[in-house]
Amino acid sequence: MITLGEDCSVNACSVLQGGGNLRVGNKTRIGPHTVIVPSNHVFANPDIPIKDQGLSQIGITIEEDVWIGAGARVLDGVVLGRGCVVAAGAVVTKSVPALSVVGGGARETDINSLIHNSLAR
Repeated sequence: MITLGEDCSVNACSVLQGGGNLRVGNKTRIGPHTVIVPSNHVFANPDIPIKDQGLSQIGITIEEDVWIGAGARVLDGVVLGRGCVVAAGAVVTKSVPALSVVGGGARETDINSLIHNSLAR
C-alpha cells in the first residue's frame, strides 16, 4: 500500500511500489526517474532459485518535507527523516536522520553545517 501525504510531488518516470508499504509525508518532493521499492528478494538458500524464495517486506517511511533528487533509489527498510535531502543518483540502503543530506555513496552530512558553510562564503 502507498500512502501519500498532502502537497507531495512525484515527478515523471518515477516508480513507487507499495508491496511492503510505502508512507510519504506531507510536502515531500520526489524527483524524476526515482525508484522507491519497499520490498526485497530473499536469497538465503543457494539451493533454491531466488524467485522461489519470496520477498521480505519491511517497508519505507519518508517523513515530511523530504527532497529526493532525480534518479535516486530508496530500498526496503529505510526511514528518511524529516527535512532530509537525498542527492540525485544516490542509492539509499540505510535510514537517514532528520535534517541530513545523503549523497551518491550514501554518505550523510548535517544540513545545518552545509547551510553554515554556504553562508560563510
